[in-house]
Amino acid sequence: MKKRILSLFIILCLLLSVLPTAVFAATEYDLYINEFQFTSTNLTYTGEVGSAVYSPQTKTLSLNSLTVSTSRTNALIYSNIPGLTINVNGTTTINLLDSSPIGGSDIGQEQTNHALMFEADATIKGQSGNKSLDKIVINSKSIGVTNPEPDGTTRVGISSFAQLTLQDITLSMTDNSVTNKVGYASLIRAGGYTSISGCTLDAQKCAHGVFMLEKAAANIAGTEFSMNLNGTLTSGLNFSSGTTNLVSNCSGTINATYPLYSQGSVTVNNAAGGKLTLNGTKAAAIAAENKGAVGGKLLFQDANVVLTSSDSYGIHLQPNASAELKRSTVDVTAPNICVYVDENAKLSLTDGSDRTCRLYLKGTNTAEGGSVGIYAKGSVSFDTGLLSISNVYTAIQNMRAGTVDFSGGSHTLNATTCGYLNNGTGKLKIGGNVNVTANALIGIQLTKNTGGTLEMTGGTLNLNCGETGLRLQNGAGKTTLSGGRLNITGTGSTPTADGITAYSAIEFSGTEVFFQRCKRDLISLNGANKLTAGKLSLSGSSMGAQLSGGFEMTGGELVSDCAGLGVVVTDGTAALKNGKLTLNAGYPLYLQRGGVLNFAGAEVRATATENCALYVDPNTANGASSYQITGGTVVLQSTQAAANAVYTSLPENYGVWVGADEASAAPVSNVTQPVLARNKYARFAERQSYTLTLVNVKEGTSATVVGGDAITYTAKDAPAGQHFSRWELTVGTSTTSVGTNATYTGTMPHSDATLTAVYEACRGGTATCKERATCEVCGKPYGSLAPHSYTAEVADAKYLKSEADCGHAAVYYKSCTGCGESSKGTEFEATFTHGEPLGHDWGAWTSNGDGTHTRVCARDAAHTETKPCHGGIADCNHKPICEDCGAEYGTGTNHDFTAEIVGEKYLRSEADCDHATVYYKSCTRCGESSEGTEQEATFERGAPLGHIPVTDPETELLTQGEHCSVCGAVLTAQQPKLTSFWTDEGNYDATLYASEPGDWVIYDAADLAALAKKVESGSTFKGCTVTLAADIDLSGHLWIPIGYLARTASGPIHLVFEGTFDGGLHKITGMFACPQGYSRSIAEVGLFGYVSEGTVRDLLLFGTVSYSSAVGGSNSVGGLVGYLNMGTLQNCGFVGSVYLYSGNAFSHNAGGLTGYAWSSRIENCYAIASVEASVPRSTISVGGVGGGATGWSGPLTMRNCYLAVKLRATAVEDTRAYIGGLAPMNYLSGEGHTVENNFVQHGFAVKGYVDESALNGTLLRKSAMQSDTLLTALNDYISRNPGSGMRAWTLDPAQNGGYPSFGVSVWFVSNLTGVENGFSALPVGGKAEAYAPTATGYDFVGWYTDEALTEAFDFTQPVTEDTVLYAKWTLHVCTPGACIVGENGLHDTLCTVCGKRLDCEYTETVVDPTCTSAGYTVHTCTNCGSSYLDSVVEGGHKWGTTVIPPTHTEPGYTLYECSVCKESYKTDYTAPVGHAFDEGTVTKEATCTAEGEMTYACSCGATHTVPIPMTEHELTSVVTAPTCTELGYTTHSCKHCDYSYTDTPVGALGHAWDMGVVAAAPTLTATGKLIQTCTVCHEQKETVLPMLTLCEGGEGCPSSAYVDVPESTHWAHVGIDFVLKSGLFYGTSDTTFEPDGEMTRAMLVTVLYRLEGQPKPTTENPFGDVAAGTWYTDAVIWAAENKIVNGIGGDLFDPDGSVTREQMAAILYRYSVFKGLTMAQGTFAMTYPDEAGISAYALEAMRWANAEKLINGTELDGTVYLDPQGSATRAQVAAILMRYVQNVLSNR
Repeated sequence: MKKRILSLFIILCLLLSVLPTAVFAATEYDLYINEFQFTSTNLTYTGEVGSAVYSPQTKTLSLNSLTVSTSRTNALIYSNIPGLTINVNGTTTINLLDSSPIGGSDIGQEQTNHALMFEADATIKGQSGNKSLDKIVINSKSIGVTNPEPDGTTRVGISSFAQLTLQDITLSMTDNSVTNKVGYASLIRAGGYTSISGCTLDAQKCAHGVFMLEKAAANIAGTEFSMNLNGTLTSGLNFSSGTTNLVSNCSGTINATYPLYSQGSVTVNNAAGGKLTLNGTKAAAIAAENKGAVGGKLLFQDANVVLTSSDSYGIHLQPNASAELKRSTVDVTAPNICVYVDENAKLSLTDGSDRTCRLYLKGTNTAEGGSVGIYAKGSVSFDTGLLSISNVYTAIQNMRAGTVDFSGGSHTLNATTCGYLNNGTGKLKIGGNVNVTANALIGIQLTKNTGGTLEMTGGTLNLNCGETGLRLQNGAGKTTLSGGRLNITGTGSTPTADGITAYSAIEFSGTEVFFQRCKRDLISLNGANKLTAGKLSLSGSSMGAQLSGGFEMTGGELVSDCAGLGVVVTDGTAALKNGKLTLNAGYPLYLQRGGVLNFAGAEVRATATENCALYVDPNTANGASSYQITGGTVVLQSTQAAANAVYTSLPENYGVWVGADEASAAPVSNVTQPVLARNKYARFAERQSYTLTLVNVKEGTSATVVGGDAITYTAKDAPAGQHFSRWELTVGTSTTSVGTNATYTGTMPHSDATLTAVYEACRGGTATCKERATCEVCGKPYGSLAPHSYTAEVADAKYLKSEADCGHAAVYYKSCTGCGESSKGTEFEATFTHGEPLGHDWGAWTSNGDGTHTRVCARDAAHTETKPCHGGIADCNHKPICEDCGAEYGTGTNHDFTAEIVGEKYLRSEADCDHATVYYKSCTRCGESSEGTEQEATFERGAPLGHIPVTDPETELLTQGEHCSVCGAVLTAQQPKLTSFWTDEGNYDATLYASEPGDWVIYDAADLAALAKKVESGSTFKGCTVTLAADIDLSGHLWIPIGYLARTASGPIHLVFEGTFDGGLHKITGMFACPQGYSRSIAEVGLFGYVSEGTVRDLLLFGTVSYSSAVGGSNSVGGLVGYLNMGTLQNCGFVGSVYLYSGNAFSHNAGGLTGYAWSSRIENCYAIASVEASVPRSTISVGGVGGGATGWSGPLTMRNCYLAVKLRATAVEDTRAYIGGLAPMNYLSGEGHTVENNFVQHGFAVKGYVDESALNGTLLRKSAMQSDTLLTALNDYISRNPGSGMRAWTLDPAQNGGYPSFGVSVWFVSNLTGVENGFSALPVGGKAEAYAPTATGYDFVGWYTDEALTEAFDFTQPVTEDTVLYAKWTLHVCTPGACIVGENGLHDTLCTVCGKRLDCEYTETVVDPTCTSAGYTVHTCTNCGSSYLDSVVEGGHKWGTTVIPPTHTEPGYTLYECSVCKESYKTDYTAPVGHAFDEGTVTKEATCTAEGEMTYACSCGATHTVPIPMTEHELTSVVTAPTCTELGYTTHSCKHCDYSYTDTPVGALGHAWDMGVVAAAPTLTATGKLIQTCTVCHEQKETVLPMLTLCEGGEGCPSSAYVDVPESTHWAHVGIDFVLKSGLFYGTSDTTFEPDGEMTRAMLVTVLYRLEGQPKPTTENPFGDVAAGTWYTDAVIWAAENKIVNGIGGDLFDPDGSVTREQMAAILYRYSVFKGLTMAQGTFAMTYPDEAGISAYALEAMRWANAEKLINGTELDGTVYLDPQGSATRAQVAAILMRYVQNVLSNR
């Protein structure tokens, strides 16, 4: 063997000798620091400070407080190792020095310095867990001004071309490049997926913070930013196109040109807290540009972001970009536009309330042309949340085709000029709540006649404005108000604003519109405007509504409450076809200037407060106004004048009711204007009756109803399987659905009609085998039942056929899948088994009593198992206890009662004056007392205390005596001094005594003595009740008891009391019962001596009973009764002392309450007394209640009493002196005796023997007797025995010696099974406390004094007698509320009504464990849906290993893969073999938008691609000319891509206004209006023409510019000024007017055309000599189509012909007729010699013109001529036109 080993060693040496040395060379790693390469033999780099250590096994590079600098290296730290981890320990400082030495060859060349560069996946993370301790600090130093760095030099903190991860570090970079060059320094420049978490990114003076290259995405979480970036184009976070990026839970500040610039998708989330502040220093704080599939998409989700811009936009959404807010707060401040939404871009708030989703936009310039909140060319929608815009000139400006949609949420727009401005075809939608404030100008304006629209479908829109709330100039665009509420409020201190000014169409179709503090509420200037539904509420101070050009009302309601004009109708017809108008105003309805009002079906009520309700302007100069009634009901009334001063004709079926008011209105048959003028009330209504056919109606099949009357009908019950659907009203061939309520209420049409209740077949619901389907409409069942399907296998108790037992599984009946009914007993009966046999279910072990135990199978009692008992420990008290069955077995040890231990637990009796302290002996093993055992033994300690005598002083009644101060024993008895008795003559009330026995009332001591005397005489008072009516005092005489046994020579005499004595809880004091020296020998002594079958109740006695006699016979002495024979003592108390001495040899009895009780009832009584008896020989018995108790003649009852007594019995032999707490001896035989709940004060036995037969009651110490312990025990007994007659007990330390005394009872009867009755004990006159019992399923109402529950008890009143109260209840159903967490962590809920705690049910879901997560059980509360986890089961991987060899590009490694989840990880890497690449091939040409690619190929087939830089853009330029209002500019666009930019701005051209059209000429009393049109864009503007004044010449004179119109001397000077100011005439040149020049026909027609406002003609040109496109063409066509001119014959007009005076008169006459003026028959002012020369067509016109002083004669040689054929000069026409406008048009 040794030879073989030696041979192998030699061979190995030979092999090693021939291998090349390279085999043993060090392994190089693709990892460098400052040109230092890490190898397997050199793994540590030492820096200027600190070090870097690389571990190849874990691919970990540790930077340990490293400082390193470079000036030439492309990358200071470089890695191409996949999966590299860099651990940062402490601060790593990297200094990027000058890019090139001064004078170096690289000057002017583009340079790139990288602090860290990664071409493979890398992770950088801090090691301390505190990012402030683990830092990478990068300093980029300046190269100096003498050698400026080349343009394009780039410095990068971290450059990555693969996946990059940063964790828990601070990355800081400061770029100190020269200030006059644009640097490209970036903190991070990444070309692969980048994850940054828990970091601080600090970039100062750089160009970019995080710059993501093309298609590289980033996830930045929990990171703090501190970026102050310099340069003309900088960005904080720059995301490339086609990527989805996340910025979550970040905070801090970024100052840059673009703090956030994205061409991809970015989600900003701050759900965990923090605030992100972005400040755009030269551009938008956030800019989004759409490039790629997800380009330009911003999502703020649970974010808190502050955006500011120094001189640009807050958010710039470029075309097709979007920004969405979900549960976020974004605060934007910008000087120009807060949010710019470009074409096809979108801004939206989509999730969250107005508390959780908010967009705040604040401008900084409110001046004209200042800040704008939102500039919308694209789409803006607010589905929810809150938008707040403030400090801006215009809140929202909608340009072009943008859409602004407020579909939800609550929003506020505050602007100085306009809340919403629409300059394009855009749309505004209102569905949420929007509040607009524009104090200076306009709330919402749709302008430029471009067709923009406004649609309101819901919500509330508040417009607060200074000039106009809603101005509509949107041309063909339409405004629809179909829902919600619109409030328009003027903001001025006095009403100056207009509510709605509508130049374009508006339809009120459901919105409720309210106006406040407006001067004019609604100005409707478009004939297409309608009110179809909703409500208009007018309150304008000047005018409610102006309806011009036409208006239609087909529904809804219009209400006005105006001081001035209500509704004004002008220039067209307002048709009131349906709906309701309620108008209150000075003039509710005012018609003028050709206004026509058609009452065509609406319900109208107009009430005037100043004049008449309907006023028609009689001035017809501008058109005749009128009204007509064709339908509906019209009520006109006035508080001042006539309801209607104008008579109108009515349809035949209409009637008129007139009167002073509505109540007094009566029909009139002859309706005339005087009739209407005399009355303040007029109603116009249709009378005609029509036939209404009824189908499926309960009320019948037809009815005759007056049109317009209200009708109400009820549908018949639907047939089986059908339900009522709707009502249909058929009028003619038209059928309309008019309601869905089964009872129809409506108005009878003004024609025959049919009203049909329409039924439909029931639908919906699912029939089961138990229930028919339920109609989803009417909720009633219909159809047939479904058949049973007995296929369900449900293991439920209700389907159980046989339970599982030891050997069989459970068997169940199959059930119906539809209703759950069991198949048992059906023809389809079927069963299935469930579960497994149960096996034995052993019960508990049961002792057999012989030291063994047995258990029995709970399922089969035939199976048993028996075993010996075992376990447990025996002692002297107990046998051992079996561990299984819990029974004793075996034997225990015996007690050893020999221990003499002094202690409270062993005390038998305390030491007293006569005896030492006595203790029970105890067991030496367990300490148990021997008391009560067979081995009971005692021992004494100490000595008797001895008596301490105290002198009893002599009193009026007693001699001096002596007693023991400790035990109270009488040492020397006091003897009575009194010798008189209450029964002696003169001491008792003889009158009462002489009366017959009966129900006596005792008022004083003499009365009570009379009772004693009466009983002594033999009266028993049987069946009588003696009542004590007052407290009495028995001092002064000795008391002889009421009834007694008298011993006489002839034998005993029984004088007994057999009645009832009711003490009423009064007190008897001062009693001294002492019969010594009395004429008779008395055997029973007390207040009563002998009571037989009688009752003493409710009595309090204070006194002394003393008896001393040597006479033979037994004696019984007690405080209340000496001998009680089959009687009753109830609710009585005795306080005092009892003494008995007898020298005879008989037995004697003494007690606190009675001397002896024979078969009697003593209950609820007390004694606080000392009882002492002394006899020289014989038996003596002393007790707290009595000296003896016997039940021989019947049951004995002794209950609920307490005795605070000291008992002492002295005899020759102590064994014959007996004492007992209640009674020392008892002779109870038979059944029915009750001795219970009696209490005796501890230490009652002063002297005497306590026999076994003694009744001692329950012993309590004095402290317990004077506390709630005794009180509670007594009252509890009473509460358990209602109706017993026993009084309640109270405790007052100041009363009754501190012991309980009597009070009153309050019984609370629950009246409900299961609810305990209540009881309360009160002092007499106390107040009961109310309490509310509870019971499941009931609510407590209160307590009542009667069983009928009609008289409620008043708990504020005192209670003076026992009271019974009865509870009243109502049924209660618990309603579960919100869940609460109980003490066990589980959910409960409380009833929202009674507060009862209800258990919540939980469902369970079991989640199995996986390789990466534990398994657990989820418990979910069914009430609130919350859940908790338990039963956690750990998971874990099952790893397998595979060794992977290295390839050309990939290292080898060992792969660990889980066989369950396939998760894997790699370790034990070996270096890759490496590639041999060729010289490369261009595989993708570079373009202006994308880099090209150079691909290098390896012999193994692998390739390596290097980017080729992008080419320059090839630009073309397009010049956009400026318009009147917008800038011009040049757009430069690339030929190959969509890149473009604009420059070379050219200012707006401004409008080129034409001469304008005089819409209204000015007069001496009114201003005029000039409308000018831009010749370029056709926009119009209005100019107010000032009122005319008589010109005095000078600089302000309109004609001063013309040299041929002398100032103040020309006869037509004023007329020429008028036409010049009015714009009707112009000069023939800049300096001449040619007043004497002839006026052509075209000129005159054009003047009138301008005066009319230049309306567009609608007919063809009728004249062949009027060319198209001349300055007068439209004027001539207009005049011809309106019959103002007819031409000169044929198709000729002769436009250049001079106009004669008669032609001018005819043309003006026809124009007046066209204007609707009333043309009075004219006459000449005088006779003119040339009248006959007037043409026939012009005669009437000349007369009219002369009468109106328009054309006057001309004087020639003293004669005045009309000169009808003379040509009219320009001056004449000017003068005539002035007179025509001022005297004719203005006065009509």
